[in-house]
Amino acid sequence: MLTYLSWGLQILILTAGIHVFLRFVRTTRGNPLIRGLFLSVLVGVVGLWGLATVFQLEELKHILEGSTGFIVIGLAIVFQPELRRAIAQIGEHSFAKRTREPTAEALRKVAAAVRNMASRREGALICFEREHSLNTVVETGSTIGARVSRRLLESVFHPGGALHDGAVIVRETQVVAAGCVLPLSKHDDLDRSVGTRHRAAVGLTEESDAVVVVVSEETGSISLAREGRLAKDIAPERIEEELRATLESNGGAASSRGPGFLTVLARSGRRDFGWLAGSALLAWGSWYAAHQSIRTQLDFMLHVIDGSTVGRRVPSAGELLILTPGRNMRARTKSGNELFKVSVSGPRGQFSELGGTLRGTFEIDDPAWEGGPLDLSSVRWEERVVGLDYRWGSSGSPELVIERSATRRLQLKPTDIVVDTTRVDPYFEVRAAEIRFDPGPSLTVSGPESVVAALGESIPLELQPIVLAPTDLDGVRERVRLGKSLVERNLTLPDDSGVHVFIPVLPVQRNAGSLRKDIALVCLSPAKKDLLDRWTLPANSQTAGLTIVTSGLIPANADPGSPAVLERKAAITRFVEENLRVYVDVAELPPPEEGRSAEVHLAWVRDWRDNPQVFGLDESTLGGWEDLSVQLYSEPRVLLEPVPPASTENP
Repeated sequence: MLTYLSWGLQILILTAGIHVFLRFVRTTRGNPLIRGLFLSVLVGVVGLWGLATVFQLEELKHILEGSTGFIVIGLAIVFQPELRRAIAQIGEHSFAKRTREPTAEALRKVAAAVRNMASRREGALICFEREHSLNTVVETGSTIGARVSRRLLESVFHPGGALHDGAVIVRETQVVAAGCVLPLSKHDDLDRSVGTRHRAAVGLTEESDAVVVVVSEETGSISLAREGRLAKDIAPERIEEELRATLESNGGAASSRGPGFLTVLARSGRRDFGWLAGSALLAWGSWYAAHQSIRTQLDFMLHVIDGSTVGRRVPSAGELLILTPGRNMRARTKSGNELFKVSVSGPRGQFSELGGTLRGTFEIDDPAWEGGPLDLSSVRWEERVVGLDYRWGSSGSPELVIERSATRRLQLKPTDIVVDTTRVDPYFEVRAAEIRFDPGPSLTVSGPESVVAALGESIPLELQPIVLAPTDLDGVRERVRLGKSLVERNLTLPDDSGVHVFIPVLPVQRNAGSLRKDIALVCLSPAKKDLLDRWTLPANSQTAGLTIVTSGLIPANADPGSPAVLERKAAITRFVEENLRVYVDVAELPPPEEGRSAEVHLAWVRDWRDNPQVFGLDESTLGGWEDLSVQLYSEPRVLLEPVPPASTENP
């Protein structure tokens, strides 16, 4: 905010200075030249310079900037007399001094003289000096230096007198000069009947704030000129009132005190609006040209990046891309630091073309180059701006090192995959033995020759860990990526050699114990019920050995010896003892000539999911993937023995 206020204050000061200068010189004899020159500078210099800036016409802009100094010197030479006169008049132009407007007594005397001359049809031209000095006009006539009086004015304008054809200049209560020559008005809209005396009166009021009374020699009519306008045919009895209304300060009686600063400022603004606007525009153009030409320095941070690692030849904002001639060449900084400072200096106006950032390309043409300092003069900047100087900051130029790259194919093993299971559901576990690769375990690695050769030997193959989430309940498929240490060694994986790994995540399987159950001999086919009387279980196959296996019923991180785990295992064992049936179906026996082996079957009387509370589980927390199974560790088949025939001997 303070910056904008400072800019506005500078433009305001320049506007005031330019306007004061123009006010002093525009009432000179060279006023037409001043107008033409002012318009030429305003349109030719400021307009053309703005056009060159908008459309980036660099050559035209350079010509205008180079000729500015010559224009200033030319103005000083051409207007040297006016400048000297203006400096001499500065002391006179003060708001604290008495006004140059005539007193009421002087107005009465002038009005009386005008009425008398009008009645006699004697031509007259009386100019009242106000804020603008009329010294240049005074110099064209004869100095009088007498107090205003009716007789003096009538004698000056008496026909036949030496001074009657010129104008009289009245300053306060003095007639300072007579026989003065006034500039003629150039306006074409004046009435053709208006004579030279009236045109001279209008011409003076166009170039100053003077008020001029004109008495026509032909008709005796009285006219009043002010601000470039001519009021004709004023009644003689009203001339004093009109003069008083026009000249007196603050609308009251004529006073000896000058108008206030704000009043003068308002009058000047209304009267010189066009000049003020032009002065403001010229001030803004001068300030902007100076503002843009001030040399300044800005610092930018650039990332030095090997173009082969990012796969592009156009740098992004804030990047300095290094392009190597061979596909097997890599460029890096010797220090390992990629961020460097670049200082840019030049005219402030040139920085707007940078867009607030730098980006460039450093291309290595020699395939045999081994490295060295990065020369900024060889950098191709994307926004090249003429007139700006580029140099490295305090850290100095980065030292480039060129490395030849190689490619190697490695075979992955499940043990190479690091899996972070800290967030996995405690009732699930990773089956490391079931990890598999897609499309296969072959991984292609590219990088510096020395690093690639040592990979898997002195440099371990580090892969990016795979982090499992609580929602990964079936498994996860992720792309294999190199670990941080290998990336820092500039190793990469080609885009077309993507290898994915599938990591199975399944419910935790835990052994809840073992037990033995009696084997029942049954016949599930009513048509073969008589087989029960013909077959029996051998003595060594009366019971079956069983192992109880749970899935997702005991957490993976649970302590096997904790009371909670022991209690749950005991509950599971009791449930199995009470609800599991082990049997052999004699109906499944093959024909006698084919054998007598029968399979041992397991059957549940009741499903544990119907009452999970027996295991201390809440039904609302079950996910549906929990399971309870029983596996035989004894022989899955038994050899039945035939029942011996009953004895028929009598005791």
